[in-house]
Amino acid sequence: MRTKFYFLGRNVFVLSVTFMFLCFGSVATASLFSDNFGVDTTVDYTVTDTWIKGGTGDFLYDAAGQRVQVITGNDVGLKFARDLPPLDTGTFSIDLLSTQIYPRGGILFLRLMQDQTNYYELKNTDGYGPKEVRKVVNGIVVDSAPFLNEYTQNINYQITINFSPNQTTFEAFGEVIVLNTDSTIITVSSFEAEARQQDAYYDNILYCDILVNQPPTAIDDAAVTDEESPVTINVIANDTDSDGTVDPTTVNVVTGPT
Repeated sequence: MRTKFYFLGRNVFVLSVTFMFLCFGSVATASLFSDNFGVDTTVDYTVTDTWIKGGTGDFLYDAAGQRVQVITGNDVGLKFARDLPPLDTGTFSIDLLSTQIYPRGGILFLRLMQDQTNYYELKNTDGYGPKEVRKVVNGIVVDSAPFLNEYTQNINYQITINFSPNQTTFEAFGEVIVLNTDSTIITVSSFEAEARQQDAYYDNILYCDILVNQPPTAIDDAAVTDEESPVTINVIANDTDSDGTVDPTTVNVVTGPT
């Protein structure tokens, strides 16, 4: 926005001041699903035994810790899943505490699914070496990148996946991995968390839509005053913001009076 002050009197002075909005195209989120397991919601999840050579696992509610627990065993795997509102751009996070592996090592998976052949996947181990994150389209891995390290036991991790067609960022186990070589749209509509030979607690699931905060529209302002008489005008009175009211704190003087 550019504001001009015209001073009238024996001498005429024209001052031009340029302003800008500091908050330009910022990003906000809107929560579409969350579960902090303040109450037992285990019945709301689909539970599947994925590896039964050594038996079957358990998906339990830990009332004392207000979280859910997956218990497996040697040659035992289990996953829990839930449908989500469809999004092709968003963010998903979940807290994880791995507590015990079985003799051959533990494996953890997290998948954001469109269907069984289109999904984002995070996989890592404690005992089998670092694994990777992947983007899978029509059953084919179209982008992937490795972890540098395995995860460890008895550490609280927060896993966050910020996904979009052009770029997906995985924040997990103290690492940040970015996939950005494929722009195929995956419309996430569910998630799966799986543990094999690994007991773990899960908590604080959060799934959000990413909203782009559009910049305000700035309109020029003008004021007239006599020489040596100050004038005050509201420089945002005639500006508009499609996301709501213009925040005065986002106005910044770029070019001073000249």
